[in-house]
Amino acid sequence: MLKFLLDRLLPKERLIKVDIPRMDFADEAIDAMAAISGAIAEGQITPSEGAALSSMISGYSRAIDVWDLSRRIEEIESSLKEQK
Repeated sequence: MLKFLLDRLLPKERLIKVDIPRMDFADEAIDAMAAISGAIAEGQITPSEGAALSSMISGYSRAIDVWDLSRRIEEIESSLKEQK
């Protein structure tokens, strides 16, 4: 009975569509966050859906930062080895 009531009361997950620009660099997350904010303001998605998307964008942006720093460190190490 409790499961039946919770299924009735709790919102269901749904498929949402938000046009988020491609992110190749971490600073492009600003445009993605703006798209999410716009979708919330227009009522396309709920604030909680926007928060979930924002969290994903933030994590993706951090992953890009880590990848970029790793690549730069490898380049520096490689150039230091060549100078020896």
